[in-house]
Amino acid sequence: MEEVETKLCENCKREIPTVNFTIHSVHCARNIRVCPVCKEPVLYAELKEHHEKLHKLRNKREIPTVNFTIHSVHCARNIRVCPVCKEPVLYAELKEHHEKLHKLRNKREIPTVNFTIHSVHCARNIRVCPVCKEPVLYAELKEHHEKLHKLRNKREIPTVNFTIHSVHCARNIRVCPVCKEPVLYAELKEHHEKLHKLQPCKKCGESVCGTDLEDHIRDSCGHTIRSCRYCELELPRRDLPAHENYCGVRTEQCPECREWVMIKYRQLHLDSNHGFIRLDDGKHSHTPAAS
Repeated sequence: MEEVETKLCENCKREIPTVNFTIHSVHCARNIRVCPVCKEPVLYAELKEHHEKLHKLRNKREIPTVNFTIHSVHCARNIRVCPVCKEPVLYAELKEHHEKLHKLRNKREIPTVNFTIHSVHCARNIRVCPVCKEPVLYAELKEHHEKLHKLRNKREIPTVNFTIHSVHCARNIRVCPVCKEPVLYAELKEHHEKLHKLQPCKKCGESVCGTDLEDHIRDSCGHTIRSCRYCELELPRRDLPAHENYCGVRTEQCPECREWVMIKYRQLHLDSNHGFIRLDDGKHSHTPAAS
């Protein structure tokens, strides 16, 4: 059988018998268009549907059919869909758009040629910490927050809710700078006045934080009554040191060894089996223990 001579149609990329090539070329030029995105031949009447189904018209505008081919080429070259907000943006302005509206999450300079792929990866895997505004891997956000910012309300939060909770918590909860407890921001002033406002001590008049008032009276107020360690005389705390300095140097005779010992060294004298004797604050002496 004799081979049929064929010729390649530049429009539809098919081998056409030479005898039919002229008629085919006229028909092909009228009815076939090459998709500017996938470079496949498509019926002119179906080009718009093909483009919307397979390539998602980037700028989301209705284009007159007569202008569609030219527009498609222009759009494919110059328009990109923002991977965050899914809006069409001029390719030359994509980086600026992303930084202005979506705050490039990892705050790094990305080569323009890699920017689209990076943006998709970044939007999926990076979150900005709502407290320090630093980029953190989504998988490490909870650990980062607990280590650096001490989760404000000190509650265990399910990981799935952690990002939403963190934003809410950062807006509405504050840690009291005095007691370090989490308090609603709206109630922080009232909390401070009730628990931490300076209050005068009823004994000495010194201004003390409300929560520390009881400790102040017990441990440091100069007007609190305390007993002398040696004679059990009750005196204000501020007068006690002078009294004990005087009271402690008095001497008493040990009822067992009959030695005279300062009162403040009485216990030491007994613990040393009556070997320690001190009659003044100079050199001390030891005497043999009674056998």
